[in-house]
Amino acid sequence: MGRRRGVRRCLTKAPKGTRWYGAKKKGRQQKGVTPDSPIREQEEDGFRGFETSGPMQGDRPLLNCISLFDGISAAYVALTALGIRVGQYFTSEICEPCRRVQERHVPFGVQLGCIEQLTEDVLDSIQVPIHLCIGGSPCASLSRVNPARQGLHSGTGKLFFDFIRVKNYLLRRAEREGYPFYWCFENTKHLDAAVLSEMNRHLRESPVAVCSSEFSAMKRPRYFWGNLKSLSTPRVPGKCCLVLDDFLDHGRTALVKTLGTLTTNQESQRGPGGQLPVSERGVPSYLSITEIERLFGFPAHYTDTGLTSNSTRRAILGRSFCVPVVKVLLEELRLVFQINE
Repeated sequence: MGRRRGVRRCLTKAPKGTRWYGAKKKGRQQKGVTPDSPIREQEEDGFRGFETSGPMQGDRPLLNCISLFDGISAAYVALTALGIRVGQYFTSEICEPCRRVQERHVPFGVQLGCIEQLTEDVLDSIQVPIHLCIGGSPCASLSRVNPARQGLHSGTGKLFFDFIRVKNYLLRRAEREGYPFYWCFENTKHLDAAVLSEMNRHLRESPVAVCSSEFSAMKRPRYFWGNLKSLSTPRVPGKCCLVLDDFLDHGRTALVKTLGTLTTNQESQRGPGGQLPVSERGVPSYLSITEIERLFGFPAHYTDTGLTSNSTRRAILGRSFCVPVVKVLLEELRLVFQINE
């Protein structure tokens, strides 16, 4: 994905020879700061200064993470994109194609298996402090889009309570042993009011709504809960200048500027009138897998393990986090944990 322009007009011009964004990425992707900028705040009444809080680099620990419902390790991709040094990465995931992707990109990761089997004894066997617990339970049983949804207490919906159980246990351990602990939970924004209310009650937080359309050429409205500062302060949605053409393979042309929510179903790529999103040599077509990977913030061929069909790769991408969204939410952890210099 292209680099955001940031606040160069307020500070300095781009170094000679530097391209702030690609030829097709006209305008700013988002008013504000670049992902790698040390500037945290740019208000209408002027520059407020640099963020100086947080321990010195030498005093910071490596970040140890447990990713529940890990999928294809989007959380790890976001952390490394932020330059945060990950010490240990534990995952809970039962989908075998997802696990193969994990093994390819996070070979040092520790797979713990099904979340329902993460008992206190299993969690106590983890000998390092866990600083970040992140995950999003399956939304198929919760989304209003699914007429056969079963709610929070049946089907895969009840796995929400396993996230609560694991997160609360790790939080108590962190408080007892005195180390920083952060958590982040994600789910679809298409929740019934009663389900949302119950989730808020168990999480003891209200969510922040973030849509991937702020960072990509597709919509993916999601709720995020957590104890991160990014989820506890009012948030002004940004505007993305990227269009579908910016994510396509060579020789292909977008027939639409942006997409709706991409799911595990290939037909979700069609527009309201059934229009396919891409044209190749004048023939309308679906998105390629590499194009979907870029839209979600992954490098091209990220899900290619040599053993996974295109339909399966499309499905596991459709269940993933959008990496740029998670990256923005976790950015403050750069001030707490070791980063690459």
